[in-house]
Amino acid sequence: MVSRVIKFGPLIVVALLYCAGIAIAFCWLQDWTARQTWAVILTGLVIIWYTWETMQLRRGTFAQRELKLRPFVVLEPREKGFCMRNFGHGVALNVRVEDVTID
Repeated sequence: MVSRVIKFGPLIVVALLYCAGIAIAFCWLQDWTARQTWAVILTGLVIIWYTWETMQLRRGTFAQRELKLRPFVVLEPREKGFCMRNFGHGVALNVRVEDVTID
């Protein structure tokens, strides 16, 4: 239950602030044009926040995809020397091996 509150916490806060802003605009302002203006302003702020969150999600997804496709080359010991093995979904091209000191 607590994880759901943490997960949806920012969304709940923004929704409550939006509802409070609309309620304040409707209680304090008598002119319908002013009420509509504040409703549009608050809706615009919510859309800007949503756009920002979506942009951050897209960046995170792109970084995760890059890490998933990145090749992962491992040096494995064998009976006579070592063997390099490519783990990961990408192909390891232009791999260079330099001298490695092993204790």
